[in-house]
Amino acid sequence: MPYRQITGVGHDGRVAINDPDPALLAAHVALTVSAHGIGGEWFQTYLQRGVARSGITAGEAGYFFEEFTDLARWVKTPPGGTLFGAVTTLPGGVGELALAAGVSSIYYSGTAATGPTTVCLGNGRFYVACRMALGAAPAANGLAIAGVFAVGGVGSYCVVGYEGAFDALHYCAVIRDGVNVAEAVVSTVGVDLNFHDMEVWSDATNYYLSVDNETPVVLVPAHPPVVNLFPYINVNGGAAGITADFDKYLCVFPQAA
Repeated sequence: MPYRQITGVGHDGRVAINDPDPALLAAHVALTVSAHGIGGEWFQTYLQRGVARSGITAGEAGYFFEEFTDLARWVKTPPGGTLFGAVTTLPGGVGELALAAGVSSIYYSGTAATGPTTVCLGNGRFYVACRMALGAAPAANGLAIAGVFAVGGVGSYCVVGYEGAFDALHYCAVIRDGVNVAEAVVSTVGVDLNFHDMEVWSDATNYYLSVDNETPVVLVPAHPPVVNLFPYINVNGGAAGITADFDKYLCVFPQAA
């Protein structure tokens, strides 16, 4: 089970969780009560934001969190391309994709046996946060994004990160329903080679973008996704190649009934 259940928020504001796997529960409980390097405070901060910003109550919410220390919960497609390389210079691990020009690499949550794990409801409440850095100035037609995507190649998604086709100078969020033209909102934060904390979420009415805790940028999409989505990372080298480092990924979503 690649996601956990949020069971409540204590009087101290910290989030309580549940998990059917005792070992994973112990590890994730440690994240909610201790610093645990960068991971613990980042996890706790953005988990609380995810519940608050999406409007999902604690009893309704689950989450998928990845520190990129164990990539068994991600499936790569198409097979045979560049794989995540473990980087140990930052606490908690980093998933790195270094792609040549014209090469694309896509990962989604799940296993080869079970396929993608659906965690988000189309046009509903959900929240995604990721900590990401670009390793070199990317091509204007390159991309490095994280978010949620629809299974089956229908093209419904909501992502955040660098997508030069929309703005080569700033980070952005892009939303599409799989049929109509993609809609984007642009951050005030400019593209550079530093790590940034990126958030995109929906309160079931509007979509929001925030990079490094900037004032949220609002999008009221004409055609939001209306199908179930799953955690997703996509990097494309464009015309010049690209390196992207993913340090953290979090998705908060309504639990299935």
